Amino acid sequence: MCARWLENRKYFVCLSLLFFGTLLLISRVYAAGRAVKSLEQEMIDSRLAAIPSQGELENAPKFKLQDTDQNMVSLVGYTGRQPLVLMFWATWSPMSSSELSSLNNLYVGLSKEGIEVLAINSGELPDAVDNFLKSYFLAYRVLLDKDTTVTRAYKIEGFPQYVLVSKDGKIVFRDNYFPYDKYKKLLLGDEGG
Repeated sequence: MCARWLENRKYFVCLSLLFFGTLLLISRVYAAGRAVKSLEQEMIDSRLAAIPSQGELENAPKFKLQDTDQNMVSLVGYTGRQPLVLMFWATWSPMSSSELSSLNNLYVGLSKEGIEVLAINSGELPDAVDNFLKSYFLAYRVLLDKDTTVTRAYKIEGFPQYVLVSKDGKIVFRDNYFPYDKYKKLLLGDEGG
């Protein structure tokens, strides 16, 4: 009788462990799923928060920088005249290289729409930038933010980073990608873009 009782007890313990282990596994999977959904929602919310409403647009910090041809370029020269696409970049950033090329392909179309493109190199020596750009043949101007003052003023935290500035000097978009699907609406007020 003892042997039978002991055998039943082992069976009961095994079933109990299996049952509670399964419950634990299900609860962990459920919690992980909720955490992923929560993270996804946070990412969506942060993307939506990155698009300010008309009432909360911040003024683009004014700047005056030298381009690679040693001409001075300032934000004031564009304010009231035309919207801008600013792309902050660095030679050491692999994504910056591909974005410089992509932006170069878009430049003619943007230019026809009245949008100016300025690529702002952050914190590098002019000779290093010139050597890097020799193989790119860019159609737009490249500005040199040698001491990163402008980069910091625009709160740039990584490269590449796009900042779209409206004709009236307001920042309407800031992120690490070009907003192909909405740049016309943001910069030109074009509902079709």
